Amino acid sequence: MQSGQLAEIGVSSFSEVECFTKHLSCPALIVDSANKVLHANEDFFLHFSLDLPKIAKRSLKDVLTILHENGFKVVEAMECRSLQGLQSQCYLLQSLSVFFDDVQGSICMFLRGDSPEAENPSISDMIDFLEHANDMVQIVSLDGSFLYVNKAWRKILGYSIQEIEKMALKDVLADYSQDRCDNFFERLVQGEVVENIDISFQAKDGSIVYAEGSCNCRFRHGKPYSIRGIFRDVTERRRIQEAKRMVGRRLRKAELFESLGLMAGGIAHVFNNILMIILGFAELLKARMDGSMELQYYINKIENSARRAEALTLQMLAFAGAGNIRMKRCNLSALINEMKPLLLSVVQKSKVVEFHLKDGLPPTEIDSSQLEQAVKNLVVNADEATREMGKIIISTGVVNAKEGFFQDSVLDEDLPEGKYCFVEVIDNGSGMTSKVMEKAFEPFFTTKFAGRGLGLSATLGIVRGHKGAVKLESSIEKGTKVSIFFPAVTNSAAATQHN
Repeated sequence: MQSGQLAEIGVSSFSEVECFTKHLSCPALIVDSANKVLHANEDFFLHFSLDLPKIAKRSLKDVLTILHENGFKVVEAMECRSLQGLQSQCYLLQSLSVFFDDVQGSICMFLRGDSPEAENPSISDMIDFLEHANDMVQIVSLDGSFLYVNKAWRKILGYSIQEIEKMALKDVLADYSQDRCDNFFERLVQGEVVENIDISFQAKDGSIVYAEGSCNCRFRHGKPYSIRGIFRDVTERRRIQEAKRMVGRRLRKAELFESLGLMAGGIAHVFNNILMIILGFAELLKARMDGSMELQYYINKIENSARRAEALTLQMLAFAGAGNIRMKRCNLSALINEMKPLLLSVVQKSKVVEFHLKDGLPPTEIDSSQLEQAVKNLVVNADEATREMGKIIISTGVVNAKEGFFQDSVLDEDLPEGKYCFVEVIDNGSGMTSKVMEKAFEPFFTTKFAGRGLGLSATLGIVRGHKGAVKLESSIEKGTKVSIFFPAVTNSAAATQHN
C-alpha cells in the first residue's frame, strides 16, 4: 500500500480483522495484498450508499473511482496529513497493515474531521494496546452478541474466535451473574457508567472466573449501539481470600474445641470424684441392708444411674484428650478384626456390615480401649444414619500423607508428612448438609430428637490425643464417610524413640 500505512500488526484470523472494522466509527474496507476488496463494514455502505455487489472483489482503485463518480473526494494520507479544512464530502484515506491466516492485507479507513478516529489516527496503537493488555476487554451488541474480545479475554476463558462468533454474553456468564448483567445493561443504555462491577464468567473448561471491572455504553447518532467492558481476573485473589477465611474459621474452631476440651476435662474430673462418692456410699448401703427388696431396688437405681454418668465422664475425658491412655504398638487391622463382635452387636440385624481390612499395615502407637470407643461411636452413628437394609463398610489402610493432606480435616490439623494408618466407616445413609457437617463433631450436637451428643466429639478427642486427624465426607442421600488417621511407626521413628 502507498496510502500512508500505519504500523503493522498480527491477528489470528480474518474474522478478528472483521470484528475490528465492525466496531470502527468510520467507513472501512478490508483489502488483500493485491488491493482486492474482501469486506466492507456497515458504516461504509451507510455513508456512501453503495451495496456489496458494486464493490465485491473490485480493486481499491476501482472503489475510489466509484466514490469519485458519486461525488465523494478521497485524499490519501501521504498527500494530506491533516483533516482540518476538509470539505463535508471529502475523506482522508488511512491504511493499517494486518496479517491474518498467514496472509497480509490492510484495513482502509475513510476519515472525516468529525470522525472519532480522527482524534487519534494511530488505530494500530489502540489495537496493539487492547491485544496486549492483561485485562479482559469485551465489546458486545445490545442483544449480547460479541463484537470484539481481546487476547487476554480469550486466553483466560479459553474460547477461540470461531467459538466466540457463535456465542453471546449469556453463554459465558455464570448462572448467578445472569440477572445482575441484565440490570447492568438497563442502566448502561440510559447512559450511566457502571463501575466496580463484580461478575463471574464460566470458562470453556467449566471453571468459574471471578472478575471486577467497569462498563459503559457507546452511542451512535444518539442511540445506544454497543456495551464496552474491561475486567480484571481476580480469581486467584478470591481463592487466597477464601483460603484465609477458611484458615481463620478453622483456627477459631480449633480454639473453641481447645477451650471446650479444657472445660470438659476439668468438669469430668470433678464430676468423676463426686460419682465415686455416690458409688462408694451405695456399696456401704448394700452392706448394711436388712434384706429389704424395696431398698435393694432403690440402691440398684442409684448405682445404675451413677454408672451411666461415669460413662459420660469417660467420653468427656476422651473429648478433652485426657484420661488414662495406655499406648501400645499395634496393628490397626488386627485390632478392628478383634472388635468385630462388638461392632456387629451395635448395628441392627437388618443391615449389612462389611469389613475390608488391609494386610501388612505398619504398626501404630494406640490405646486399644480408646480406639474401640472411637470406632464404636462411628459405627453407631452410621447405623443411626442408615435406613433398614442399609449398608456399612469398615475398612483399614495406609496413606503416605504429603504437605497439605490434612488441610480438609475436621480441624485442619497441622501434622507432619509421613505414613498414616486409617480406619474408615462408610454408610449409604441419608448424608449431611454442609451446615450439619460443620457442627457434626461439636459436643452435644445432634440432629435427632434424643441423641448421645458426645459420640463424634469423643472420637475427635481420642484421635487428636493420638496425634491423628479426622476427615468427614458426606452428601445428601449418598451417605457419609468418616476417616480417622493415626501416625504409623516407621523404622526411623522407632529408632528415634529407642535412642
